[in-house]
Amino acid sequence: MASEAEPELDLAEVERSLLARRARLRAQIFQLSEDEMALAESRDQEGGAFGDHGDVASDLIEQEIDEALEEETRLELAEVEDALDRLQNGRFGLCEDCGQPIAPARLEARPWARRCVQCQQVAEQRGHGRGA
Repeated sequence: MASEAEPELDLAEVERSLLARRARLRAQIFQLSEDEMALAESRDQEGGAFGDHGDVASDLIEQEIDEALEEETRLELAEVEDALDRLQNGRFGLCEDCGQPIAPARLEARPWARRCVQCQQVAEQRGHGRGA
């Protein structure tokens, strides 16, 4: 049975999608930063370390969660911006490890993918999973 060729990606659509995702990620980072500042102000108004220990512990946990979310969002933003750079310089859709084309279905699902599935699996086994 002959296999059908995968459809070509519409690079203009990919770029629109990446730009929209970048805008959402930037807005998320801004909101997380605002939340962290509001939490710090609230903690200061409540007496900081001299307030209720339960509230302080709860605030610290919330702050750690916000910081972790912000860091993860910043990492994803960097991946999206790198994908936009690859679009601009003609390297989009090529595996950065083996140089072969990345399957369009993979790029549709994860437009910031840097590697083909095989090279990504090897990278993950080596502990370099970032840069899907």
